[in-house]
Amino acid sequence: MTDVKDQGACGSCYAFSGNTTLESDIAIRWSKAPLRLSEQEIVECSGGYGNQACNGGLEIWNWAYQRDEKAVSDADYGTYEAGRGVINDCSASGKTKSA
Repeated sequence: MTDVKDQGACGSCYAFSGNTTLESDIAIRWSKAPLRLSEQEIVECSGGYGNQACNGGLEIWNWAYQRDEKAVSDADYGTYEAGRGVINDCSASGKTKSA
């Protein structure tokens, strides 16, 4: 498993719980070392799937986004910063907004 995570003062539990589930599945299914998926990407980029950045969302919308857009790691997107998250602001990675 990855280290303990902290969502800080942001209603992004959907990103953390959804990512932890996927990280565990990847580690178990493919016997790989734990991968650290980017919660910041979910907070900033999955608004088109119903998530509302720091105002909440659902794991299932997280998973739908990652299925369609391919999950990325912290190393690829950037580390999580509590409170930094505007709906569909994917500027940190140059990704396009999901619709």
